[in-house]
Amino acid sequence: MAFIAASRKAEVGTRRRSRILNVALYTLLVSIILGLVGWINQSTIAAQWRWYSTVRPFLEAHVRPFVLSADAERALKPKHTFRECAADQGKDYCPEMVVAPAGSFMMGSPPTEKGRDAAEGPQHTVTITKPFAVAKFQLTFDEWDTCVAYGDCPQGVADGEFGRGQRPVIFVTWDDAKRYAAWLSKMTGKPYRLLTEAEYEYATRAGAQTAYPWGDDIGKEQRQLQGLRQRVG
Repeated sequence: MAFIAASRKAEVGTRRRSRILNVALYTLLVSIILGLVGWINQSTIAAQWRWYSTVRPFLEAHVRPFVLSADAERALKPKHTFRECAADQGKDYCPEMVVAPAGSFMMGSPPTEKGRDAAEGPQHTVTITKPFAVAKFQLTFDEWDTCVAYGDCPQGVADGEFGRGQRPVIFVTWDDAKRYAAWLSKMTGKPYRLLTEAEYEYATRAGAQTAYPWGDDIGKEQRQLQGLRQRVG
């Protein structure tokens, strides 16, 4: 009986030591794996730390304090402009907006218009029931790169060697544009989105019904400008 009791005691001790050893080995293995992952991703971790410690607070300081209040929105009139972020050292972090009034217009082009495409008709009346704000200029690389720095827009958008800064952003897709509008909505808490086809034509026509802003024909000056653009571009 004494021998059996001693054997059982020894077996319990052996199992206990085995469990302790297994736990120690598992802990060591996990530590090694985490260490390797941390070493492999140290550049990513450093970038994330920089983002949370410097980039994000900077952007929030330049955008959110300048979002229009409800009273400021109601005070806006057609042709008024605003920007819901602050400029810094000549750099803009969000687009300048201009207020377009409510109204009606004839969408499309008449069958007699030169160069008309079949998809441009038939003409029909469209009514814009409420004023809306539209970007005054095309989105710039500065504005796009702000969204990239925030982490909500794709990186690596090329400039075709034309330059960045205040130049219009190029090589972006429709989905990319939607992501930018979604980011702007998140930053401001306002419903930024892409224009509908009718809203775009209404805003760009600005009350005109001619083929071009200056009339129905391309004059000498416009042809010279078009030729210059073709040579430059």
